Amino acid sequence: MFRTHGKFYLILLILAAGWGLTFWLQQAIALAPAVQFIGVPALLVVLLLLAALALERGDH
Repeated sequence: MFRTHGKFYLILLILAAGWGLTFWLQQAIALAPAVQFIGVPALLVVLLLLAALALERGDH
């Protein structure tokens, strides 16, 4: 089952780790609201790009 749905589970794992890391960073580091407003979406975009890269590498 993991082999047929491996890409889906990989994306879920990356996104879950990303959300956890994002919320942990918001609590652990006191940043200006503007930095958090820009930085959090940027971090999530980077995580989505990593998920896309993982999918692309898995096709070969």
